[in-house]
Amino acid sequence: MATIDLSSRTFFRLTGPDARRYLNGQVTQEVSQLEEGEVTYTFVCDLKGRIQSDAYIRALPAGDLLIDAPSSARESLLARLDRYLIADDCELIDETGKWQLLHHLEEASGPGQVSRFGSQGRDEIRPAGEPTLSAPSLSGDEAENLRIRAGIPTLQDLEGLFPAESGQIERAVSFAKGCYQGQEVISRMKRAGKTNKTLATVSLDERPEALPLTFSEPDGKKPVLTLTSVTSDTTGGCHAGLGSFSTKANLEHELVAENGLRARVTKRLN
Repeated sequence: MATIDLSSRTFFRLTGPDARRYLNGQVTQEVSQLEEGEVTYTFVCDLKGRIQSDAYIRALPAGDLLIDAPSSARESLLARLDRYLIADDCELIDETGKWQLLHHLEEASGPGQVSRFGSQGRDEIRPAGEPTLSAPSLSGDEAENLRIRAGIPTLQDLEGLFPAESGQIERAVSFAKGCYQGQEVISRMKRAGKTNKTLATVSLDERPEALPLTFSEPDGKKPVLTLTSVTSDTTGGCHAGLGSFSTKANLEHELVAENGLRARVTKRLN
């Protein structure tokens, strides 16, 4: 069983009688009916429907909700969620550093079951300072390589995109819930069924020194790919990457960056 330490992520707790109602109006996924221990994946969007962060939400005892999000989103997400707490009877508490979270890559059912790396898994979580959880078996780089090769985006791949462009709309968005920030735009794009770009998996012979990196088709006239994540390993003889790819571009074309690096799109995620 492979185990990944996710304790460095950002953690926020929502507590109080209005916690579920409030958060349900801020995120794209249905959270009002979560049972204790259940975890769901969601986006936090702006009024224009663009992704500001992704997050996992867990139901704690007594009706509290625990949000875990990328560490890079700590300040912006806290400000975003706090901005709309006006007359709601709930409190948003920054609990970053106060939780131990390990994710086990194993077949699981019941509380804690969640897919974070493209396959079935189970979260093990407890307050920091309690007896140490199971020892992690994958390093941060190994976990990152696993994520990218599975085509699972994180905030660096998602920020500024619409959910319909993310390749994750089925797991992150509920179209049966009540109103939330950005809902009108997100629903309209779902009905239209068309986007100008989508996340895609990419194959590269060389690893770029810096990201993001834009690529064009061979004629070089227009950028069609913005590469945002790349593996450090070369499993299968090449690096794998994730990036935002134009839906009008030819999948069969080899793409070229300004620095001469070449890439091939292997799969559109939408």
